[in-house]
Amino acid sequence: MASAAQETHPLDENRETAPVITALQQGLAVTIAPQAMPLTTQQAAELLGVSRPTVIRLLDENKVPYERVGSYRKILLRDLLEYRTRRRAEQYAMLEATAVDTADHEDVEVVRRRLRAARRVVAGRYREASEGCADHRVFNPCRRRRS
Repeated sequence: MASAAQETHPLDENRETAPVITALQQGLAVTIAPQAMPLTTQQAAELLGVSRPTVIRLLDENKVPYERVGSYRKILLRDLLEYRTRRRAEQYAMLEATAVDTADHEDVEVVRRRLRAARRVVAGRYREASEGCADHRVFNPCRRRRS
């Protein structure tokens, strides 16, 4: 008969629970929540790492589905996680678009031209993505503020 230390639990071999088990073994906090759990705008902001007004703007621009319950906006955890996954994919794609493969023997001026071209591509994508926004200039991280 196997000792308690040698027994394996069915969850040990499950791909979905492996990160949870690893985090617990490292002493990290783990939260398990149903995907259909409704979140407040403040909870959504904390999960995304942005301000509550930013979450409200995302809701108003229909980037994240939500329901109104009285005067409150409720966001399903599942919808927020889907948005976060989409947003990360967009960010990684833009980052990849700005990456330029250089060779040690390449001329610096050639590399600069390729970087400028990559930046134009990203700027074009940014403009396309923000066309529906009422004031897209406010959300442009590259624009310098004038005093």
